[in-house]
Formats: sequence, structure tokens, C-alpha cells
Amino acid sequence: MPTMRETAINRPLTGTEMRELLRRDFERLLANEGSLSNHIAYGRVAWQIVLRLHTANPVMPLAESHIESRGSDPTTPNVETPPLDGTTDADSPSIGGTTLQRTVTRPNYERVREGLPVPVEVRQQDGTKTVEQVVYPKPPDHGEGDVHVTDSTADAKAAFGKPSA
Repeated sequence: MPTMRETAINRPLTGTEMRELLRRDFERLLANEGSLSNHIAYGRVAWQIVLRLHTANPVMPLAESHIESRGSDPTTPNVETPPLDGTTDADSPSIGGTTLQRTVTRPNYERVREGLPVPVEVRQQDGTKTVEQVVYPKPPDHGEGDVHVTDSTADAKAAFGKPSA
């Protein structure tokens, strides 16, 4: 932790830090998705990824981005544009959704938890102050942070106009 000559600055997370946290959360989602195991194969598949950032910024309280798989790429003939349509009930595609929600209220807590550098203001012997980036070891009690993973299949079906069964 900082010494008496150092002050940990609890600055907001930068866009670069947010990208890294999002990348790590997405990797966690992929690692925990059983339908992406090596022993499972897909003759036809489509996907949609939605990123929603809820911010405390009054000018832009919600930032949203979407990306969908693209069909008609000759290198990936099994990948189609969502939603998939089935010709019979037996061919009817299944729709699933998973939502990972993380709330960040303490930027330095997230930086330490994820092993990112913390900006520390250091008072030099001549009285000047500099900002250094310090990586602190993750305490064992930091856990996964304020994160919740939920099944959002009903919402995904509704977004594609499919009935929830």
C-alpha cells in the first residue's frame, strides 16, 4: 500500500482500463459457457453481442454497441446472420442468452483486483509531486468484484421476436 509520501489517486477508470476489464469479463463468459465446449459442433449458428454501458454521465447515461455474426462468408459457411429460422419444429433453432453485469464504484479496488496499475501521487524530496503507476498484489479477499451472471434467454428470445417456451 502507499507510504506516507504517496497518495493513491482514486481517479475514474480510463477507456483503456475499461476495455481491459470488459475483455477479461468477456473471456470469463466464454470460459463458463458450456455450449462452447470442444465436443459440441454446430451445423448452423448465429450470434449477437450487445455491450451496454450505464454511466453516471448526464450527457450520455447509456452507451450501447451491437455486433452480429455475418452470413455469406465463404470461409465460414455455417455462420449465419441472426436469428436462425428452422424449416420444421425439429430444425427449430434454440436461442440462449447470458448477461454479465459488473458495477464499479471504486476504481482503485477494480484496478488492484484485476492487477492493473494504480495511479499514485508521490511527493519527491524537493517538494514536487509526480504520478507513478504502481501494481499492487491482489489481496485474497478481493474476490470477483460486484459481478452478477444471469441467464437472459427470455430477453434474447424477445429481442428476436421468438416466443418464450
